[in-house]
Amino acid sequence: LHQLVVLGAREHEGRYSFDVYDPTRGDTRTLTSEQLLRYSDGVNVDPQGRPIEGALRFVQVPEDLPMRPWTPAPPPVRSRAEAAARELIVTQEPHKLAALHGIDRLDDAGLRHQLTMLLRGERNLDRLAYLEDAVRGGKDTARHAVRQLSDPQFAPDGRTAADPALVRLRGASTPAQFDAALVADFSSYRRLDPQSRSAVADLFAANDAPASRRALIELLPTLAELPQTAREQAIDRLNSMMPGDLVRTAERHRNLEPPSWRLAPAEDVARYVKQVFGGTPIAPVAQIAPAGSGSSSNQRVSYLHDEAFIYSGREIRIVDTSEGPQAFYRRTGLGGQSPFGAQRGDWVPFEGFAAGQLVKTRSARDFDPSTPLTLHRWGSEEARQIGEWIAANDVPRKVDVGEEWARVQKVLERAGVNVAFRLFTDEQH
Repeated sequence: LHQLVVLGAREHEGRYSFDVYDPTRGDTRTLTSEQLLRYSDGVNVDPQGRPIEGALRFVQVPEDLPMRPWTPAPPPVRSRAEAAARELIVTQEPHKLAALHGIDRLDDAGLRHQLTMLLRGERNLDRLAYLEDAVRGGKDTARHAVRQLSDPQFAPDGRTAADPALVRLRGASTPAQFDAALVADFSSYRRLDPQSRSAVADLFAANDAPASRRALIELLPTLAELPQTAREQAIDRLNSMMPGDLVRTAERHRNLEPPSWRLAPAEDVARYVKQVFGGTPIAPVAQIAPAGSGSSSNQRVSYLHDEAFIYSGREIRIVDTSEGPQAFYRRTGLGGQSPFGAQRGDWVPFEGFAAGQLVKTRSARDFDPSTPLTLHRWGSEEARQIGEWIAANDVPRKVDVGEEWARVQKVLERAGVNVAFRLFTDEQH
């Protein structure tokens, strides 16, 4: 199943065109209705080398899909060499798409050209990781990366493009000193209003771990682009986070940020802030509101066990709800990523194990036309809210079971979790 997301539509003299995001390519293209019906991603080919055309299975679009008059956006300014390099990356080097997606977000055409050409020619995985990390930090760290990666002898050795700025930040001790250092190094920080600048400087002063400060540097360009109200909400949430939470916030931001905040509708901005920065902290026992209601229901959520399991690197929690016990796991993203629904680091329900493999819910396996795309992998608004509750309420005792999946399965079955396949034990003879 090939996923496509329709971001917008235009009408001109009775003919329609659609802005279509393709996770496989990592970019958005404008297609006619005929091209959408005979879709080809330009990547997959048949044994004869001809592009594979997909058959449209079903279409799911939001009710508030923006419909705009026909005003074709000018294509990005690219030289022939850059356009050719970009097409080769999209069709032949999918492991570079994340870095290319970051490059596309930069609003400096000259810098995009330099980075695209460097990306196309790069083969060293450490240098590729260095470049990908740099473009996430915005134009300032990207320019530094261009200077470093232009030297064929440069070896990152675990460093990132933000490290020189981090070294200078180590010399600061007061918010005023952090403000001066950030003004000197980051144009995105300079674009913040005075109140936001003061709050961000306080964040850098309060979080001295390099990983936390790298996360804050990565978030700076988006904080500068967000509308004022959304930015204030994001900064308010950052102020309440522990260092590890800052790192996880940057990871969620990496998966969810749209190509341009200038084009994102207000509801997408609000959804982004809620998903990335979180909402109001939730009490150890929470009331979950049913989908479409404005008030709390009797759906109470609490942990069924005072311990959590770690199986094969995946964290697992068992929660007690008014609908009965349920099992959730924290996504690693290895099972696939999409620009909507649950992302890496989010908690989603699952239905036990089958021969060591997590049995994912139907919403994770298939796209149900009756379920909004925003609830992909959760399956319901209630499950999404429970996942948020788990993320906000950690379990103090964690048990690493290694590869012993049956040990966890027994606990799930004894707790009354609805599992897809039950263990066959001597007790069942």
